[in-house]
Amino acid sequence: MQSLKKVLKETLKKTGVKQKLKANSTHLVWREVVGDKISQNVETKEIRNGVLFLEAKTPVWRNEIQLIKNNIIDKLNKKLKNNIIKDLRIK
Repeated sequence: MQSLKKVLKETLKKTGVKQKLKANSTHLVWREVVGDKISQNVETKEIRNGVLFLEAKTPVWRNEIQLIKNNIIDKLNKKLKNNIIKDLRIK
């Protein structure tokens, strides 16, 4: 007989729920990764197929994120201990 913990872990992995939970934790670590100034002006919206969709308050912030996009992706993936985020899209 398998333990409940093991069964749940395997089920979460097989159904893809585990990956989705990790991806959604991006919203929780956003401020920690990018800092207060950016997080006050750029908000996470959703994650779909490895793309993190963001909304910037102004075009200036949208441009700023474009310039440091790769750095943000690297930091998020390092914090999440997984290469979940492949790209950022800013609106």
